[in-house]
Amino acid sequence: MRIFILLCVTITVLSAAAHWETRHYETTDNGFMDAAALDSMVGMLCGVRDNVGVILYKTTNGGETWQETNPWTIEQAMFCFALQFPDQNAGYMTAMGILMSLFPCGALYKTTDAGNTWTLNYGLTMSFLNLFWDDVFFIDLNNGWLAGPNSDIRYTANGGAAWTIQTAPVQSSLKSIYFVNPSEGWIVGGDYDTITGQGTNGLILHTTDAGTNWTAQLSNAPLQLWGVHFIDNINGWVCGYKDSTSPGVFLNTTDGGNNWTEIAAPSVSNGPYGLYAVDFPDPLIGFAAGGGNRSGWSGSYFGVFLK
Repeated sequence: MRIFILLCVTITVLSAAAHWETRHYETTDNGFMDAAALDSMVGMLCGVRDNVGVILYKTTNGGETWQETNPWTIEQAMFCFALQFPDQNAGYMTAMGILMSLFPCGALYKTTDAGNTWTLNYGLTMSFLNLFWDDVFFIDLNNGWLAGPNSDIRYTANGGAAWTIQTAPVQSSLKSIYFVNPSEGWIVGGDYDTITGQGTNGLILHTTDAGTNWTAQLSNAPLQLWGVHFIDNINGWVCGYKDSTSPGVFLNTTDGGNNWTEIAAPSVSNGPYGLYAVDFPDPLIGFAAGGGNRSGWSGSYFGVFLK
């Protein structure tokens, strides 16, 4: 899901041999948080305009041009976190709105017309104070999941009309969801120690009954895990952040997550970095995206795109 961002908004060519073209970038205080490709020509970017509210851009020509939808107020959505489309018309966006300009509340928005208009599907009341969801994933038009901090997992079987809270076996901040069918899926997460710069509470959860029961395939790992992708119910990849001196990290399984092998991402000259998304369009070819702070430069960041 987040890989599409790099395809559309990469500004710096990472190597002389790479054939990348800038499709859209912002020179204002705007920032992009996530993106979704509805097909090869239609895609959406969601982001935040500083102190104003969420922004949404849409392309219908493969990123040649982008049109902004109507800007949202901070009460509707000040920050967005994830976009996902189970088909070319239906889509979901997780966000955080600011009720009465004071109270941050989690929200889920839904579109049924390919992102032209959006309506509130869930949240944005005082009951959702200080809640938000880092990711949303629908395997089809009916079955979907939300995941966020404090192992918050929510499930719908009717396209978001009603949601139920699911129970995780351990606590962590959940970052990414992937299901291979309506029954079997994985959620990954982890935290960050601001004092040591170390990833903590790295977690991989697995379910075979649509989330009624979750089991921890990995827990309390010294990692912050951000992205998960499975080619099938056997072969999967997870990516994330390790510590302030290391490149990003991959975990790979070839047995459905019973065993995971850690693989260090390649070092780059700009410094250490984390990986935030991973995707495999086929069993052999994969992509990962991330970034870090440039070594020796305060407030200077760089992006990484791996194949």
